[in-house]
Amino acid sequence: MNAALSWWFRLSLPNLPTETPSQREKARYARLTSGFLLLISLLFLPTAFIMIFDSPKSPSSPPIAMIVVLILCGAFIFGRMGLNILSASCIVFYDIFMVTGVLLSNPLDPSLLPLFGAFVLATIIASALMPRLHLLLSELFAV
Repeated sequence: MNAALSWWFRLSLPNLPTETPSQREKARYARLTSGFLLLISLLFLPTAFIMIFDSPKSPSSPPIAMIVVLILCGAFIFGRMGLNILSASCIVFYDIFMVTGVLLSNPLDPSLLPLFGAFVLATIIASALMPRLHLLLSELFAV
């Protein structure tokens, strides 16, 4: 997997030292964050052009698309600077923004049933990007 995404890691991550176990863990976390950023970018950016340029009936689509593009650019820039916590926070904020925006607009609409896949994806991404202690604490309080 690292060989297939090595071009992306060279583009989106600084050269991180990997001599000690903590440095290797930090590099792994940075690669995980960068991989999620690539996945989200590949899924959202084609839709962003449609939302910005071809939605005359929806006045809210262009601003939403521009905000999300700024969030993804922020995640890329923070990852490139080595600020992985801020990059992961941008990705988690993107997930929260995309899932709650649709639910707040019309929560009882049966056409939102396919969104449960988005809920699962958002939960997996948020759980993978959270540090282990925070994940255990949030699961403890969720039960």
